[in-house]
Amino acid sequence: MLLVSSGWLLTGGNKRNPPTVADGGKAAYRNYFLGNYYFREAQIPRATGYFRKAYQAGPDRTNFALAYALCLAMTQKTTLALEVLGAARRTIPPLHPDYKLQLRDFNYAKAVIASLAGRYASAQSSLNYAIAAEQQLSASELDPERLGGMYTLLGYLDIMSQEAPRKHSGLAPHVHLQQRELRAAFEHLSRALSYDSDREDARQNLEILADTLQLEITIEEYEAPVPDYQELGVYRTTDYPHLPQRMEGILPFGRYDEVLYLVDISGSMVMENIGCLAADRFTVMKEAATYLLQFTPDSTISGLATIGGDCTQDPDWWISTDSISRRELRWEIEHLNSNGTTPLLTTLVKAPELFSENNRSRKSIFFVSDGENVCSVPGLDICDWAGRLEEKNITLNVLTFLDQGLNNSGAFAEYACLADRSGGQVRYLDPLTCSIDNVGFDLLDQIEFPLPNFEKVNCWGGAVEKLWAIYPE
Repeated sequence: MLLVSSGWLLTGGNKRNPPTVADGGKAAYRNYFLGNYYFREAQIPRATGYFRKAYQAGPDRTNFALAYALCLAMTQKTTLALEVLGAARRTIPPLHPDYKLQLRDFNYAKAVIASLAGRYASAQSSLNYAIAAEQQLSASELDPERLGGMYTLLGYLDIMSQEAPRKHSGLAPHVHLQQRELRAAFEHLSRALSYDSDREDARQNLEILADTLQLEITIEEYEAPVPDYQELGVYRTTDYPHLPQRMEGILPFGRYDEVLYLVDISGSMVMENIGCLAADRFTVMKEAATYLLQFTPDSTISGLATIGGDCTQDPDWWISTDSISRRELRWEIEHLNSNGTTPLLTTLVKAPELFSENNRSRKSIFFVSDGENVCSVPGLDICDWAGRLEEKNITLNVLTFLDQGLNNSGAFAEYACLADRSGGQVRYLDPLTCSIDNVGFDLLDQIEFPLPNFEKVNCWGGAVEKLWAIYPE
């Protein structure tokens, strides 16, 4: 976790980020992945360099802009950070399908940049807009973790956005706080934890306030609405002996009119074992695919394609979505065999032909892999091609067995751009927890901002009995 004494910022993707002429290709996404890696390692100057390269290649990609703006703000380049953020904000049209979410994130980002610069009043104003935008979303669209982060920042600003520090009663320059400010922060931090109980920074700040005010901490945890199919999916994972925890996280990948199961059958899937599951990746891949198939709606039609062999070989399985029953498809998945390498691009280029010609049908590719593309198509970058998926109303969602180490930067660059440009998501198997998790491109979760220490003072005499002070750094 990054520790920042004066503030923090979010960054991350959005559900649908349409391609533009300035997107850059795989190299831009690799720089974005490397920037995230070094940000997690608290190497901010190095992260900034990679985010700058990604942003220069794709200035209209909002996730690149947010990440670059964050690092600029953390290195006290506030003016440039706001310029980058503002330029990205102007590229989002009001009719964008995720306009409300993007509006929330841009105001949130502006609040964080202002906090880093010590502009606390401006930060509060932007943060209020961000929270209002989030609360306008439907219950199914609300993001509890995002709300947890925003209320954590709001509690921090309750304390920091007071009068300018000044000397008083022989003490060093300090800021006065009365009980009402501390109580407001206490309430906001309690609410933050109700949305996201895992926020350790909010919990630590709340404990400081509780001790100062002699209050008891009581958290009423927010219960996010969970679709019935996901609740059932949690229970039925016991039917699959080699699946990791939190598999229900992939169930939204099946909520489409058509789903194409695009699975990697290369040799590494058989040769690499997942220790915590006592099974090879190939076995887990087949169980994951049949698990998702079980919980797709009855009206969904599905097909199967494999990535294997070599760059010139036709796929071993090539089954269109409208040509096979669900029972037959399950049999085919259960009887897949391993073969060859990972000719991803050559297979992807052909994959849309396996969907129906219904232009109104919501189509999805469920891509399961543990590797990087090994085949090239002359004049075609895999990330540039990814933009064509959205034009065909096809979303690509990824499940990978790779970890987020530097040695996998090329593969994650491909996964990120394929999902990002088609409105999809990326999940990976975390070997430490043996569970399915989101790929961590949200920098918000990696930054903490502790409250300063409080000191009881008597600067105003008996007129104010409960008065505290903080000493800004």
